[in-house]
Amino acid sequence: MMIRYKTLFSIDILHNFYANGASRDFALAPTDETVETLRSFDLLFRPTSRGATVLYQVQERGRNDSVRTRPLGDDALLTFKLIIRNNAFLNYTDLPIDHAPNEIYYFSNLTGNKQTTGPGGSDQLLLTQWKDTAFASKRDRLELWPQRFQFEAQTGKRSTLLEVKSQVDASLVKKRIYSIADPAEPDKRKFSETVNLLGRRPQKVRLFVDDKREMKFYADDRLYGKTLFGVIAIFRHSKVSRDYAFEDDPAKDDFPTYTLRFNRRQSIWRYNVILKNQLRDSDPHEWPADWPSKWSISYPPDEAVAITPQTNDIYQATGGFYAVPFVSNRALPFASAPVSGMRLQKKNGNGNGTGHGHGEGGDDDDDESPIGAIREVANLPAPDFANLKPGKDSNVSEINIYV
Repeated sequence: MMIRYKTLFSIDILHNFYANGASRDFALAPTDETVETLRSFDLLFRPTSRGATVLYQVQERGRNDSVRTRPLGDDALLTFKLIIRNNAFLNYTDLPIDHAPNEIYYFSNLTGNKQTTGPGGSDQLLLTQWKDTAFASKRDRLELWPQRFQFEAQTGKRSTLLEVKSQVDASLVKKRIYSIADPAEPDKRKFSETVNLLGRRPQKVRLFVDDKREMKFYADDRLYGKTLFGVIAIFRHSKVSRDYAFEDDPAKDDFPTYTLRFNRRQSIWRYNVILKNQLRDSDPHEWPADWPSKWSISYPPDEAVAITPQTNDIYQATGGFYAVPFVSNRALPFASAPVSGMRLQKKNGNGNGTGHGHGEGGDDDDDESPIGAIREVANLPAPDFANLKPGKDSNVSEINIYV
């Protein structure tokens, strides 16, 4: 009799900031409760370059005769912690930079959010909840609570039905509680009740008062108070849609791949072209007629993008050198790979010479540069998230170019 392992399901974490699409920003780790489940049911958790895979054990008793050693039940839950490994993640990711300390991102296979967002228009089993986007968003955030807490509320009734339900509608707590007069507002009543979910598995829950949902949160005593980006919850339950369901059946070779996608942040790009050498001894009224109005910065990935001079915003930089801001007409995405071929050039084609110039911090004191002429600057660096400056209406990434 031979023991081997088959794939139960896999999780891919993708980010379009990276050229190959795979996120490098997270470590996935099973929660303490899931570690026990893995051990009890002969399951293996294996990190991968794209996320993780869970395997199940089978026994081969003969040719075409394999059996599952310890099959999972029909109400199983495997939960994984999303731990950030890159502190710059939120700088280049289209998510809010700030959030409350007791908030986490929550993703699960109960969403049924299958979209044709894969390579070549293939289907992806997205773990995000909202069907109007393929990416994680602030709407996937959830408050993190302890499993035992005090719940208080005002009511106009003498008694109230309080119930806590799981994400799959199992009733975890259900009790009738009685209110008392509120000393601060004698015409109103209030109640205060201890809600105890200890002994229940950590999970997303919903709290109802008289069948009206009051709040939803993730209850986990072990995670509460810790710094954590989020959790991924993988259910085996009748409420999981067929496409999202996994099977530990040795006769089946197919398995679901769940996908979590992050979108790259975008910003307005601003180049401050600082005239440190060229035209440095002239005032704007002495500049050539074509500078800077007939110049622009190219953006090879999309010719529709215009990065043009803002003549009304010309200013004097440190050292008294004039600076001409060139600003993109729309927000442009960050990327881990540099944008090649960007160039300061005349709009009608050729500039006044060979590409020449320096990026941020350049220090070329070539006094031979012609006064009264501007030369093209080739191979401009692209602004990145390190240059990001949050703005009221949009973010701006700013970089200085010395010519």
